[in-house]
This record gives sequence, structure tokens and C-alpha cells, in this order.
Amino acid sequence: MAIEFQHISKRFADTRALEDVSLTFEEGKIYGLLGNNGAGKSTLLNHLTGAGIPANNRLFDTLDTTSRLLTVSDTLDVVISDTVGFIRKLPHQLVEAFKATLEELEYADLLLHVIDVSNPEWQQQAAVVENLIRELGAGELPRIDVFNKSDRLPAGEIMPHGQDICSLSAKTGEGVDKLLEMIGERLDSGSRRCVLHIPYDKGGLLDQLYREAKVENVEYGETIAVTAVCTPKVLGQMAPFLVE
Repeated sequence: MAIEFQHISKRFADTRALEDVSLTFEEGKIYGLLGNNGAGKSTLLNHLTGAGIPANNRLFDTLDTTSRLLTVSDTLDVVISDTVGFIRKLPHQLVEAFKATLEELEYADLLLHVIDVSNPEWQQQAAVVENLIRELGAGELPRIDVFNKSDRLPAGEIMPHGQDICSLSAKTGEGVDKLLEMIGERLDSGSRRCVLHIPYDKGGLLDQLYREAKVENVEYGETIAVTAVCTPKVLGQMAPFLVE
């Protein structure tokens, strides 16, 4: 387990801001969804992973950060987390409380800033997120700006574009494949699937593979035949047993 926070609660006078919020992240690549309230973060997470979390466009509907495993490609699995929505003109005390739920951003390998491009005030909303990202010390992390709800724009509307921008509709699924491709390009560590034939007197290497690679299949015959997704480092260590 990489990170775990349990039972976070925060109260101001008679106002309960956070109650029993828990955050858990398993080992592996991690990236976080962040954006203004109503931008479509939960809808996008549902579309990507089938998380089944509420996506009701209500204030504070997602307080407990939701994390799910997403298979980006056959050699890349990542953990994706849906954060609490950002809201302009939120009382200072609540802003400080919400920061406690967002501190895990510093551990992310990639941020997805989800923006409701159909909202006439999307630029101001995006600025709120930008400022908080910097306040949390996550300004230097790799990021993709995801312009969501493209299906709500008039035909012929010019969408934002650029190297780190993806326009899509989490509701219809249009553009989601492009987002997955962009995530894969930024997080792919060069891992590849391989077959290894390990002698029985080197059986301890199988334990290493379970710890450091993604073991998909093991068969016992003249040798231990292992199919696994390995990083370049592990491939180098296992080179004598690699089946070309």
C-alpha cells in the first residue's frame, strides 16, 4: 500500500465540513481527477472504470475521494482518483478543510484537470483550480486539461486544443479513447509482456516477479514458465531467462 489516510473529520462551530473521510491508494501509477464542482469528474471516472459513483452535479456530492483501478493498455494499469469539487467564493474555513482531502495530489504521477467547457464561466472556474494546485505544491506535476461536455457545445464551436489538452464528452464517450492514449503516453514506463523460463533452483525469482512485475500466468513443467508484464529494470535482471 502506498498511501492511506483514515477517518478524516473537520467541524467549524456548528458546521460539519468533513465527516469520516478515508483515502487509500495502492502501489502503482497514480493520477488524480480534479476540477470545479459540476465539471464532470465523477461522470468521467464512471465512464473510464465503471465506478458507479454518484454524478448528480450537486454541491459537495463527492467528499470522500474515490479511487479505482484503470487498465489503460495491456501493459499499463493505473489508479485513478476522483477528488472533491472546487468552488469559487467558498468560505476560507471550508477551503482549508477541503485542502486536507486534496493533499494526496502531491503523490500523483499525473493530474487530469476536468473543465466544463459548456459553462460560460469555465475560464474563471479553471483559474480557481490552477491557484489551488499551486497552493498545494502540485504545480510542477504533469497534467492534462480535459475539456468535458463537448456534446453540449453548438456545432462548429472551436474547442481548446494543444499538446496537453483533450476535449471529450464523458456522457457520450466521444474523445475518451484519445484521453486514454494521452495518459498512456505520459505514464508508460516502457513495460512489456514477456515469457520467462525460470529453473527450479532459481525459484526465488518468481517471488521477485510477484513483487516487482505483473504476473499473468505461471505453468510448471521442465522449468517454471512465467508470463508477466515487466519494467525495463526487471527485464534486465531476468534477461538470462527471457524467451525471445
